[in-house]
Amino acid sequence: DAVWGGMRRKAGLTTVPPHNAYRACVKALRKNELVGFMLDQNRPASQGVFVDFFGRPASTSPGLAFMSAQTGAPVIPVFMHRTPEGRHVLEALPAIEPPPDRKEETILAFTARYTKAIEDAVRQYPAQWLWLHKRWKSQPVPAAAKAD
Repeated sequence: DAVWGGMRRKAGLTTVPPHNAYRACVKALRKNELVGFMLDQNRPASQGVFVDFFGRPASTSPGLAFMSAQTGAPVIPVFMHRTPEGRHVLEALPAIEPPPDRKEETILAFTARYTKAIEDAVRQYPAQWLWLHKRWKSQPVPAAAKAD
């Protein structure tokens, strides 16, 4: 973590602590700054929405879609991959316009759309997806258990 933090500072990047980061991100967007968001992280079931990721339900933060809807900032999927020559290529996909509202079904649909962009990028360069945690750790509560 210290190494990553040092590299970010050296590059002139500011990091936001993971807890209570929403306000800091909204503030940065309102100042017309860029905000990076790592969406391929497991969320506890109570904090995420379940969207398809490689054919399995993955608990994913709805925060990116909610923030985009609130601020009007588009989401630009960005990925980096290494070439066989050892160079790095940064690829920015076309902007995804903000959700039109913050209704639950809209936020779910946009979160699924962003997640699909990640899945497509991983499928294109599967050996380059660095993943150090259990992405599918949280699972939906079965319908029968919800009724109890």
